[in-house]
Amino acid sequence: MLFYFHFQRRLENMLRLFHQQHVKFTKFSKFLSFPMRQINTGYESVDKLADKATFGKIDSIIQWYEDKFGLSEVRHAQEDAIKARQKCMDLQKKRREHVKEYLEIQKEMETIVKEIMKTERGTDRYVELAIKENDIIKRKNDIKPYLEMMEEEEKLAFDYYNSKVSESHEKERLRTENFKLYYLCWSIAAVALGLMTNFIYNRHKNKEFRDIVLSSTGNSEDYKRMTTQLINIVQEQQKEIRQFFSDVTGSQKDLGNLQEEVKTAVKSKEIDNTAEVLKVIKEDQESLLRELNEVKKVVAVQAAKAHSDHVVYVGPEVRDLLSETESNIQRTVKIGYALTISSVFCVVGLTVPIVLKLFKGD
Repeated sequence: MLFYFHFQRRLENMLRLFHQQHVKFTKFSKFLSFPMRQINTGYESVDKLADKATFGKIDSIIQWYEDKFGLSEVRHAQEDAIKARQKCMDLQKKRREHVKEYLEIQKEMETIVKEIMKTERGTDRYVELAIKENDIIKRKNDIKPYLEMMEEEEKLAFDYYNSKVSESHEKERLRTENFKLYYLCWSIAAVALGLMTNFIYNRHKNKEFRDIVLSSTGNSEDYKRMTTQLINIVQEQQKEIRQFFSDVTGSQKDLGNLQEEVKTAVKSKEIDNTAEVLKVIKEDQESLLRELNEVKKVVAVQAAKAHSDHVVYVGPEVRDLLSETESNIQRTVKIGYALTISSVFCVVGLTVPIVLKLFKGD
Protein backbone atom coordinates (compact mmCIF):
# COMPACT_ATOMS: atom_id res chain seq x y z
CA MET A 1 0.00 0.00 0.00
CA LEU A 2 2.85 2.41 0.73
CA PHE A 3 4.32 1.77 -2.70
CA TYR A 4 0.92 2.32 -4.26
CA PHE A 5 0.39 5.68 -2.52
CA HIS A 6 3.95 6.73 -3.39
CA PHE A 7 3.34 5.91 -7.04
CA GLN A 8 0.01 7.75 -6.95
CA ARG A 9 1.66 10.86 -5.50
CA ARG A 10 4.42 10.82 -8.13
CA LEU A 11 1.86 10.41 -10.89
CA GLU A 12 -0.20 13.32 -9.59
CA ASN A 13 2.92 15.52 -9.40
CA MET A 14 3.86 14.66 -12.97
CA LEU A 15 0.34 15.39 -14.16
CA ARG A 16 0.38 18.70 -12.33
CA LEU A 17 3.75 19.58 -13.92
CA PHE A 18 2.54 18.76 -17.41
CA HIS A 19 -0.64 20.67 -16.77
CA GLN A 20 1.39 23.76 -15.82
CA GLN A 21 3.53 23.41 -18.95
CA HIS A 22 0.43 23.07 -21.09
CA VAL A 23 -1.10 26.18 -19.50
CA LYS A 24 2.09 28.12 -20.26
CA PHE A 25 2.09 26.82 -23.81
CA THR A 26 -1.56 27.80 -24.24
CA LYS A 27 -0.84 31.32 -22.96
CA PHE A 28 2.10 31.57 -25.35
CA SER A 29 -0.10 30.46 -28.23
CA LYS A 30 -2.68 33.09 -27.30
CA PHE A 31 0.13 35.64 -27.16
CA LEU A 32 0.97 34.77 -30.76
CA SER A 33 -2.58 35.90 -31.67
CA PHE A 34 -3.45 33.08 -34.03
CA PRO A 35 -6.18 34.23 -36.44
CA MET A 36 -9.59 32.61 -36.03
CA ARG A 37 -11.50 31.00 -38.84
CA GLN A 38 -14.51 33.28 -38.45
CA ILE A 39 -13.66 36.95 -38.25
CA ASN A 40 -15.28 38.67 -35.32
CA THR A 41 -13.71 41.90 -34.11
CA GLY A 42 -16.68 43.00 -32.03
CA TYR A 43 -17.33 45.90 -34.40
CA GLU A 44 -19.95 45.19 -37.03
CA SER A 45 -18.73 47.94 -39.35
CA VAL A 46 -15.17 46.58 -39.32
CA ASP A 47 -16.39 43.04 -40.02
CA LYS A 48 -18.52 44.23 -42.92
CA LEU A 49 -15.65 46.30 -44.32
CA ALA A 50 -13.28 43.32 -44.18
CA ASP A 51 -15.91 41.13 -45.81
CA LYS A 52 -16.48 43.63 -48.63
CA ALA A 53 -12.75 44.26 -49.15
CA THR A 54 -12.13 40.53 -49.68
CA PHE A 55 -15.37 39.90 -51.60
CA GLY A 56 -16.64 37.59 -48.87
CA LYS A 57 -13.51 35.41 -48.86
CA ILE A 58 -11.98 36.55 -45.59
CA ASP A 59 -12.39 33.09 -44.04
CA SER A 60 -10.75 31.43 -47.05
CA ILE A 61 -7.84 33.87 -46.90
CA ILE A 62 -7.33 33.28 -43.18
CA GLN A 63 -7.58 29.53 -43.68
CA TRP A 64 -4.98 29.69 -46.48
CA TYR A 65 -2.71 31.76 -44.23
CA GLU A 66 -3.07 29.24 -41.38
CA ASP A 67 -2.40 26.26 -43.66
CA LYS A 68 0.55 27.97 -45.34
CA PHE A 69 2.39 28.79 -42.12
CA GLY A 70 1.39 25.70 -40.15
CA LEU A 71 -0.97 27.42 -37.72
CA SER A 72 -3.75 24.91 -38.40
CA GLU A 73 -1.52 21.97 -37.47
CA VAL A 74 -0.43 23.73 -34.29
CA ARG A 75 -4.03 24.44 -33.33
CA HIS A 76 -5.12 20.85 -33.99
CA ALA A 77 -2.20 19.58 -31.92
CA GLN A 78 -3.19 21.92 -29.08
CA GLU A 79 -6.79 20.73 -29.25
CA ASP A 80 -5.66 17.10 -29.13
CA ALA A 81 -3.43 17.87 -26.15
CA ILE A 82 -6.32 19.59 -24.36
CA LYS A 83 -8.61 16.60 -25.01
CA ALA A 84 -5.94 14.18 -23.80
CA ARG A 85 -5.43 16.27 -20.66
CA GLN A 86 -9.16 16.32 -19.98
CA LYS A 87 -9.39 12.55 -20.45
CA CYS A 88 -6.44 12.02 -18.14
CA MET A 89 -8.01 14.26 -15.50
CA ASP A 90 -11.34 12.39 -15.77
CA LEU A 91 -9.60 9.04 -15.31
CA GLN A 92 -7.64 10.44 -12.40
CA LYS A 93 -10.86 11.64 -10.80
CA LYS A 94 -12.48 8.21 -11.19
CA ARG A 95 -9.40 6.48 -9.84
CA ARG A 96 -9.41 8.74 -6.80
CA GLU A 97 -13.04 7.86 -6.15
CA HIS A 98 -12.28 4.13 -6.34
CA VAL A 99 -9.19 4.57 -4.20
CA LYS A 100 -11.30 6.39 -1.66
CA GLU A 101 -13.85 3.58 -1.73
CA TYR A 102 -11.06 0.99 -1.43
CA LEU A 103 -9.62 2.81 1.59
CA GLU A 104 -13.05 2.96 3.22
CA ILE A 105 -13.46 -0.79 2.70
CA GLN A 106 -10.00 -1.36 4.11
CA LYS A 107 -10.81 0.77 7.13
CA GLU A 108 -14.13 -1.00 7.64
CA MET A 109 -12.42 -4.36 7.40
CA GLU A 110 -9.86 -3.36 10.03
CA THR A 111 -12.70 -2.32 12.35
CA ILE A 112 -14.49 -5.65 11.87
CA VAL A 113 -11.26 -7.59 12.43
CA LYS A 114 -10.77 -5.77 15.72
CA GLU A 115 -14.33 -6.60 16.77
CA ILE A 116 -13.87 -10.25 15.78
CA MET A 117 -10.73 -10.40 17.88
CA LYS A 118 -12.77 -9.17 20.84
CA THR A 119 -15.78 -11.45 20.21
CA GLU A 120 -15.94 -14.98 21.53
CA ARG A 121 -16.09 -17.76 18.96
CA GLY A 122 -19.31 -19.75 18.61
CA THR A 123 -21.59 -16.82 19.38
CA ASP A 124 -24.09 -15.31 16.96
CA ARG A 125 -22.18 -12.01 17.03
CA TYR A 126 -19.04 -13.76 15.90
CA VAL A 127 -20.92 -15.42 13.03
CA GLU A 128 -22.46 -12.06 12.03
CA LEU A 129 -19.07 -10.34 12.06
CA ALA A 130 -17.57 -13.19 10.06
CA ILE A 131 -20.31 -12.82 7.44
CA LYS A 132 -19.66 -9.05 7.24
CA GLU A 133 -15.95 -9.70 6.92
CA ASN A 134 -16.64 -12.12 4.10
CA ASP A 135 -18.82 -9.54 2.30
CA ILE A 136 -16.13 -6.86 2.72
CA ILE A 137 -13.47 -9.22 1.35
CA LYS A 138 -15.70 -9.90 -1.68
CA ARG A 139 -16.18 -6.17 -2.25
CA LYS A 140 -12.45 -5.63 -1.86
CA ASN A 141 -11.66 -8.39 -4.32
CA ASP A 142 -14.23 -6.99 -6.76
CA ILE A 143 -12.90 -3.42 -6.66
CA LYS A 144 -9.21 -4.28 -6.70
CA PRO A 145 -9.04 -5.48 -10.36
CA TYR A 146 -11.11 -2.50 -11.45
CA LEU A 147 -8.75 -0.20 -9.57
CA GLU A 148 -5.75 -1.79 -11.24
CA MET A 149 -7.45 -1.39 -14.61
CA MET A 150 -8.10 2.29 -13.85
CA GLU A 151 -4.45 2.76 -12.95
CA GLU A 152 -3.39 1.17 -16.23
CA GLU A 153 -5.80 3.37 -18.20
CA GLU A 154 -4.52 6.42 -16.36
CA LYS A 155 -0.94 5.49 -17.28
CA LEU A 156 -1.89 5.10 -20.93
CA ALA A 157 -3.84 8.37 -20.87
CA PHE A 158 -0.90 10.11 -19.24
CA ASP A 159 1.50 8.74 -21.88
CA TYR A 160 -0.90 9.81 -24.61
CA TYR A 161 -1.18 13.28 -23.09
CA ASN A 162 2.61 13.50 -22.82
CA SER A 163 3.02 12.52 -26.47
CA LYS A 164 0.42 15.07 -27.59
CA VAL A 165 2.11 17.85 -25.61
CA SER A 166 5.47 16.90 -27.13
CA GLU A 167 3.92 16.79 -30.58
CA SER A 168 2.36 20.21 -30.04
CA HIS A 169 5.70 21.66 -28.92
CA GLU A 170 7.46 20.07 -31.89
CA LYS A 171 4.95 21.46 -34.38
CA GLU A 172 5.23 24.88 -32.79
CA ARG A 173 9.02 24.67 -33.08
CA LEU A 174 8.79 23.62 -36.74
CA ARG A 175 6.35 26.44 -37.42
CA THR A 176 8.77 28.93 -35.85
CA GLU A 177 11.67 27.57 -37.90
CA ASN A 178 9.63 27.73 -41.10
CA PHE A 179 8.56 31.27 -40.28
CA LYS A 180 12.22 32.24 -39.76
CA LEU A 181 13.07 30.72 -43.13
CA TYR A 182 10.20 32.56 -44.83
CA TYR A 183 11.22 35.78 -43.12
CA LEU A 184 14.82 35.36 -44.29
CA CYS A 185 13.68 34.68 -47.86
CA TRP A 186 11.43 37.74 -47.77
CA SER A 187 14.29 39.86 -46.47
CA ILE A 188 16.61 38.65 -49.24
CA ALA A 189 13.89 39.28 -51.84
CA ALA A 190 13.30 42.79 -50.46
CA VAL A 191 17.04 43.55 -50.54
CA ALA A 192 17.31 42.20 -54.10
CA LEU A 193 14.29 44.26 -55.16
CA GLY A 194 15.83 47.38 -53.60
CA LEU A 195 19.15 46.79 -55.35
CA MET A 196 17.39 46.16 -58.66
CA THR A 197 15.33 49.33 -58.26
CA ASN A 198 18.47 51.29 -57.45
CA PHE A 199 20.23 49.80 -60.49
CA ILE A 200 17.33 50.72 -62.79
CA TYR A 201 17.20 54.23 -61.34
CA ASN A 202 20.94 54.75 -61.81
CA ARG A 203 20.75 53.36 -65.34
CA HIS A 204 17.95 55.80 -66.15
CA LYS A 205 19.93 58.69 -64.72
CA ASN A 206 23.06 57.65 -66.64
CA LYS A 207 20.98 57.57 -69.81
CA GLU A 208 19.84 61.10 -69.07
CA PHE A 209 23.47 62.13 -68.57
CA ARG A 210 24.42 60.62 -71.94
CA ASP A 211 21.52 62.39 -73.62
CA ILE A 212 22.60 65.68 -72.08
CA VAL A 213 26.20 65.18 -73.18
CA LEU A 214 25.17 64.14 -76.70
CA SER A 215 22.82 67.09 -77.00
CA SER A 216 25.61 69.37 -75.79
CA THR A 217 27.98 67.86 -78.38
CA GLY A 218 25.43 68.32 -81.15
CA ASN A 219 24.82 71.91 -80.15
CA SER A 220 28.57 72.58 -80.18
CA GLU A 221 28.50 72.34 -83.99
CA ASP A 222 25.91 75.10 -84.07
CA TYR A 223 27.98 77.10 -81.62
CA LYS A 224 31.06 76.63 -83.79
CA ARG A 225 29.19 77.79 -86.90
CA MET A 226 27.86 80.82 -85.04
CA THR A 227 31.36 81.57 -83.75
CA THR A 228 32.73 81.41 -87.31
CA GLN A 229 30.12 83.89 -88.41
CA LEU A 230 31.07 86.16 -85.51
CA ILE A 231 34.75 85.93 -86.49
CA ASN A 232 33.88 86.87 -90.06
CA ILE A 233 31.95 89.83 -88.77
CA VAL A 234 34.95 90.83 -86.65
CA GLN A 235 37.24 90.55 -89.68
CA GLU A 236 34.93 92.78 -91.62
CA GLN A 237 35.03 95.26 -88.80
CA GLN A 238 38.85 95.32 -88.81
CA LYS A 239 38.84 97.41 -91.94
CA GLU A 240 36.58 99.89 -90.25
CA ILE A 241 38.89 99.80 -87.19
CA ARG A 242 41.92 100.73 -89.34
CA GLN A 243 39.96 103.55 -90.84
CA PHE A 244 38.90 104.50 -87.35
CA PHE A 245 42.56 104.64 -86.22
CA SER A 246 43.37 107.01 -89.06
CA ASP A 247 40.40 109.12 -88.10
CA VAL A 248 41.54 109.09 -84.48
CA THR A 249 45.00 110.32 -85.50
CA GLY A 250 43.43 113.12 -87.49
CA SER A 251 41.11 113.93 -84.63
CA GLN A 252 44.10 114.18 -82.26
CA LYS A 253 45.68 116.76 -84.58
CA ASP A 254 42.38 118.53 -84.78
CA LEU A 255 42.17 118.33 -81.00
CA GLY A 256 45.54 120.08 -80.70
CA ASN A 257 44.39 122.77 -83.06
CA LEU A 258 41.15 122.93 -81.16
CA GLN A 259 43.01 123.45 -77.90
CA GLU A 260 45.01 126.30 -79.43
CA GLU A 261 41.85 127.82 -80.74
CA VAL A 262 40.24 127.41 -77.34
CA LYS A 263 43.15 129.13 -75.69
CA THR A 264 42.84 131.96 -78.13
CA ALA A 265 39.09 132.04 -77.59
CA VAL A 266 39.53 131.96 -73.85
CA LYS A 267 41.78 134.92 -74.03
CA SER A 268 39.40 136.76 -76.25
CA LYS A 269 36.10 135.70 -74.65
CA GLU A 270 34.74 136.32 -71.25
CA ILE A 271 35.53 134.21 -68.19
CA ASP A 272 31.93 132.83 -68.06
CA ASN A 273 32.44 130.80 -71.29
CA THR A 274 35.57 129.00 -69.95
CA ALA A 275 33.65 126.31 -67.97
CA GLU A 276 31.49 125.43 -70.97
CA VAL A 277 34.47 125.00 -73.26
CA LEU A 278 36.26 122.75 -70.74
CA LYS A 279 33.15 120.58 -70.37
CA VAL A 280 32.96 120.05 -74.12
CA ILE A 281 36.64 119.08 -74.23
CA LYS A 282 36.18 116.58 -71.34
CA GLU A 283 33.19 114.88 -73.01
CA ASP A 284 35.15 114.59 -76.26
CA GLN A 285 38.04 112.92 -74.42
CA GLU A 286 35.73 110.42 -72.59
CA SER A 287 34.09 109.44 -75.87
CA LEU A 288 37.49 108.90 -77.41
CA LEU A 289 38.58 106.68 -74.47
CA ARG A 290 35.46 104.49 -74.76
CA GLU A 291 36.09 103.93 -78.45
CA LEU A 292 39.71 103.01 -77.70
CA ASN A 293 38.60 100.40 -75.11
CA GLU A 294 36.26 98.76 -77.61
CA VAL A 295 39.06 98.68 -80.15
CA LYS A 296 41.33 96.94 -77.56
CA LYS A 297 38.71 94.21 -76.98
CA VAL A 298 38.37 93.53 -80.69
CA VAL A 299 42.15 93.47 -81.12
CA ALA A 300 42.47 90.95 -78.20
CA VAL A 301 39.93 88.61 -79.85
CA GLN A 302 41.78 88.83 -83.15
CA ALA A 303 45.14 88.14 -81.45
CA ALA A 304 43.73 85.05 -79.68
CA LYS A 305 42.46 83.71 -83.01
CA ALA A 306 45.85 84.33 -84.60
CA HIS A 307 47.68 82.32 -81.86
CA SER A 308 45.46 79.18 -82.10
CA ASP A 309 42.87 78.04 -84.57
CA HIS A 310 41.25 75.82 -81.91
CA VAL A 311 40.31 78.69 -79.62
CA VAL A 312 36.64 79.55 -79.97
CA TYR A 313 35.05 82.69 -78.74
CA VAL A 314 32.24 81.91 -76.30
CA GLY A 315 29.56 84.49 -75.96
CA PRO A 316 27.47 85.18 -72.85
CA GLU A 317 24.54 83.04 -74.14
CA VAL A 318 26.79 80.02 -74.78
CA ARG A 319 28.52 80.47 -71.42
CA ASP A 320 25.17 80.57 -69.57
CA LEU A 321 23.96 77.45 -71.40
CA LEU A 322 27.15 75.53 -70.57
CA SER A 323 26.97 76.61 -66.92
CA GLU A 324 23.34 75.50 -66.67
CA THR A 325 24.14 72.10 -68.24
CA GLU A 326 27.07 71.59 -65.88
CA SER A 327 24.99 72.47 -62.82
CA ASN A 328 22.20 70.05 -63.94
CA ILE A 329 24.71 67.22 -64.37
CA GLN A 330 26.30 67.89 -60.97
CA ARG A 331 22.92 68.04 -59.24
CA THR A 332 21.74 64.77 -60.86
CA VAL A 333 25.00 63.02 -59.94
CA LYS A 334 24.71 64.19 -56.33
CA ILE A 335 21.08 62.99 -56.09
CA GLY A 336 21.96 59.56 -57.52
CA TYR A 337 24.95 59.22 -55.20
CA ALA A 338 22.86 60.19 -52.16
CA LEU A 339 20.11 57.72 -53.09
CA THR A 340 22.66 54.94 -53.62
CA ILE A 341 24.32 55.56 -50.24
CA SER A 342 20.93 55.75 -48.49
CA SER A 343 19.77 52.49 -50.09
CA VAL A 344 22.96 50.68 -49.11
CA PHE A 345 22.75 51.89 -45.50
CA CYS A 346 19.06 50.95 -45.25
CA VAL A 347 19.70 47.47 -46.65
CA VAL A 348 22.64 46.89 -44.31
CA GLY A 349 20.75 48.34 -41.32
CA LEU A 350 17.78 46.02 -41.93
CA THR A 351 19.62 42.86 -42.98
CA VAL A 352 22.31 42.67 -40.28
CA PRO A 353 19.94 42.76 -37.23
CA ILE A 354 17.59 40.28 -38.89
CA VAL A 355 20.35 37.79 -39.68
CA LEU A 356 21.84 38.16 -36.19
CA LYS A 357 18.44 37.65 -34.56
CA LEU A 358 17.65 34.60 -36.69
CA PHE A 359 20.95 32.77 -36.29
CA LYS A 360 21.94 33.65 -32.75
CA GLY A 361 21.98 30.81 -30.26
CA ASP A 362 18.79 30.02 -28.35
